[in-house]
Amino acid sequence: MPDFASRRGRAGRWLTEELLPGWARVARHPVGGFVSGLSRSGEPLIGQPRMLLVQARLAYSFAVAHKLGASGDWALKAAKDAFAVIVDALRSADGGFRQSTGPEGATRDFYDHAFVAFASAWMEHVTGDAGYRSVLRETIAFLDDRMAHPAGGYRESLEPSAGPRRQNPHMHLLEALLAACRVTGEAEWLLRARGIVDLFLAHFFDARTGSLIEFMTEDLAPCPGEKGDWREPGHHFEWVWLLLEYHALSADDRVLAPIERLYTSAMQHGVRGFADGRVGVIEAMSAAGDPLSLDRLLWPQTEYVKAEIARARHFGDGDAAKRAERHFTEIRELFFGNGALLWANRFGPDGGSREDIVPTRVLYHVAFAAAELERGA
Repeated sequence: MPDFASRRGRAGRWLTEELLPGWARVARHPVGGFVSGLSRSGEPLIGQPRMLLVQARLAYSFAVAHKLGASGDWALKAAKDAFAVIVDALRSADGGFRQSTGPEGATRDFYDHAFVAFASAWMEHVTGDAGYRSVLRETIAFLDDRMAHPAGGYRESLEPSAGPRRQNPHMHLLEALLAACRVTGEAEWLLRARGIVDLFLAHFFDARTGSLIEFMTEDLAPCPGEKGDWREPGHHFEWVWLLLEYHALSADDRVLAPIERLYTSAMQHGVRGFADGRVGVIEAMSAAGDPLSLDRLLWPQTEYVKAEIARARHFGDGDAAKRAERHFTEIRELFFGNGALLWANRFGPDGGSREDIVPTRVLYHVAFAAAELERGA
């Protein structure tokens, strides 16, 4: 787990001095924690329920800002405030954590629990308080005891779900397990991480095309039709970062070839030039590489930055580090318009912004990319 001895670059300064201090002020919910979004004019959406995912992601975002050297104690206080909502307002009486404080929020969602585990590891990292490890263990035990799926991996939710199974929550559980391994030094977390990597190799990675399967049936076969063909290059880059981190801890060479194939597939079919003269990551492509959505969302751009800086770190690729720096600058210019607080979350192929809400949950992606640039190659 990086400690960030000092803020070395523009990404860290922007994150800790402009972006996150602003959100810590304006995104507060009046009864604790943080709102799910802001309006395009910057007003907090206080009428919406407080979301588990938002609190967990912000606990990480503010925690990493604290580690980056944010002045004063605002970042650590904000991280603790977000995490307090998880344990005080969203813990379910019969196990796990509710999806939200709203009347429809009783669902126990796998994706959200992966982020609770991730936030728990980071909270221990920044505070040194091993009490957060008890929440980590509680969360993993709930997944094991109540949400394990007989075909492998975990159910989408404890409550019945009609949707397909996804690789995405398993990917974020791997992220949490790697964080837990680094902060605790306990070997069990790396062993668990290997189990998720086994799932990736057996079911999520499409060896025929070098791409990542997003949606699966109950037995982890690709869904029929368009869902089974849907590929998100942002997730390809996310797995590149994760598998490189996993390899650094495990020396498991099984992942090296898939890393290269995922990266090549995403670069070849998921990164393209646009009419505004910028290069960006598209939302989705097919297994064959045909574009399925040419929209540019903010989060896949940050995952591209992470993948490039990780490749620079692990392979000594200086050009990859330059691409990461350049793309982060373009993220700020395009999505933030060089502003300090609000962003456009999605651009269509015509260059028009397509969403009116600024979603709080995306701060996690921006903070992570900035932190990786500060961590360096």
